[in-house]
Parts: sequence; C-alpha cells; structure tokens
Amino acid sequence: MSYSCWITNPSAKLFLTVFRDWYNIYREVILEETVESQEEIISQELLEILACPACKSEIEYDRESQKLICVGECQRRYLIRDGIPVMLIDEAELPTN
Repeated sequence: MSYSCWITNPSAKLFLTVFRDWYNIYREVILEETVESQEEIISQELLEILACPACKSEIEYDRESQKLICVGECQRRYLIRDGIPVMLIDEAELPTN
C-alpha cells in the first residue's frame, strides 16, 4: 500500500484531522503548563537553604537563564539540569567582566 493511497482513504483523513487537532491542543495546553511549571522549579525554601560552595554566600535564581547565581564575591553561575541544581565548583560558570 502506497502512502498516497493511505492519505486518500477517508478513515485516514479523519484520523489525521483528529490527530492534528489533538496535537494542537496538546501544544497549547500541556506544553504551555510545562513551560510555566519549569519557571518555578527552584522553590524559595530551597534558595534559603542553598549557599555557594565556593564562597559560602547566598544564591539567587535567575529565571531567564535558568541558573543559580552567587551574590557573593565569586559571582559564579550554577546550572540547573532536569530541575536539579548542579552545585559543583568545577562546573560553575565564572562571571564575565
């Protein structure tokens, strides 16, 4: 069976239409909620507990870059991978001057 024959099949057209509509709803609703929930990955309680491993200063959460930034003298930026802060000095980004 060729693909062109499959697409001209009325049942296949109905399936593709329903799938397309479902996928559009999925993109608008589900993916939008995922993006919104990722913005709140780091809770305020966690920020109060965390400290910079290099200089022991407080950490702030930068939502735009999805990084934790040291507000102390070292100014290192720590990545967040899959919702988990990577608080390793060797993997932190150094500040640019």
